[in-house]
Amino acid sequence: MGYDGTDLMKVVYNEERIETTLAKRTAIWDRVKKYTESKPQGGGAGGQYFEFYAETVRSTSSGWIDPNGSTRTASNPDGVLGRVYAKYRHHPLEINEATMSQADTNWQAYENGLKRLRDSMMDDNNRKRCLSVYGNRFGVIAFTSGNGSYGTVGTPLPVNGQYGFTDGAGNKVIWGAESFEQGDQILIYDLAGGTGSVQARTVVNRTPANPVLGTAGSLVLNSAVTLVTGHTYIIVFGEQDGSSTSSTAKSDYSASGRAAQGFADLFCTADTAPLTAKYENITHADSTDDQYAPRWKPSVYTGGTAGTAESMDSSHLTKVVMGPSTESGRKINVLVMNDALFQSFMNYFEQQVIFPPTDFEGGMRKATWQLPDHKVELYFDALAPHGCIIGLSEDKMRRFEVRKPGWMNRGGNEFYLVDDKLAWKMIWVEGWTFGTFARAAHSIHKDIREEVQLFT
Repeated sequence: MGYDGTDLMKVVYNEERIETTLAKRTAIWDRVKKYTESKPQGGGAGGQYFEFYAETVRSTSSGWIDPNGSTRTASNPDGVLGRVYAKYRHHPLEINEATMSQADTNWQAYENGLKRLRDSMMDDNNRKRCLSVYGNRFGVIAFTSGNGSYGTVGTPLPVNGQYGFTDGAGNKVIWGAESFEQGDQILIYDLAGGTGSVQARTVVNRTPANPVLGTAGSLVLNSAVTLVTGHTYIIVFGEQDGSSTSSTAKSDYSASGRAAQGFADLFCTADTAPLTAKYENITHADSTDDQYAPRWKPSVYTGGTAGTAESMDSSHLTKVVMGPSTESGRKINVLVMNDALFQSFMNYFEQQVIFPPTDFEGGMRKATWQLPDHKVELYFDALAPHGCIIGLSEDKMRRFEVRKPGWMNRGGNEFYLVDDKLAWKMIWVEGWTFGTFARAAHSIHKDIREEVQLFT
């Protein structure tokens, strides 16, 4: 008796089960609270967006007065209208007729095959979602530069500037190659434009950065790319339609921002193409423009000598956890750092960790750190930005969601036949972005030394 292949597909690819697994593997994404105060607006070319009150300056009118005197002049916490655009991620999955036909003769083998495809999809979704959480709205995963031909075994492509992060002196961090895996389809954009401004390649191998030696990582590609001295190149995920013009690239990159806002956007303090310090359509408050100081200025800390890495100690954690309270009135209750810093943290603070670390699938572990006045949840992730400690004030961070993660549904069916092809297709879709009500409520400490090299 044959087995209905599409019915079994619906069991194996149950979206609630898949999303539960993804949430565990991307614990930071799930930890950020979903915004529920209002519904999204707009649509069309610009996409759906949320508008909300963003805190920029405190109320300062309280004080002592004479009992018979007049009150202080009233003031309200200054604020502007923040706006975030939700973006859509998708993952198409195709199953050919040869695989489907196994349901008629050996449904156990068919089921096992479907599960392997599902697990592969979840692994890639997990990694790409994590990269989006830590990354930026322009889809930039890393940078490269040079003069000549790169990407071969003898002359690999140099990679740095992971997610757009910089050290305390504003230089691109040495990490970046760690975010790629063998088989990744990437596009290398020359931001100067012109002929050959987009080069499509496949990653063959990676060499990670070595923080002990201070050397950046690199990539070996399926064929060499040509770089021009003085030009800025970004590396994003995508594929090319057989042309060298960006208009035909199926790419994560767009100059207007195609991806969700991530942590790199939250802590960007200087315009470094294509990244910008403007966040939620609000002008960044820097040393020459304090219009939105103090609550809209990111809480960014550096080493004693900016740009020089230091071994982790209590002074770094004190700045990250307690520093934002000066301007935002909030304390940090979530810390995120790369797994390479796990041992450094435990060596110094093991006695204050009240619960043993919990390991999640996908390379993340979680622990709870007990401070005198509150608890801090710790997340160590192999995909998190290197060389820094990120602090979040949970009640000021939100996930703005317009599309619950799940399969695209067409006419009541999540699975459909591909035109002119003996194959079934499904598309996983999710629509979201991150945002905050008070930018200064979150913190980052750069220039943290990694004593070990985890990647090989």
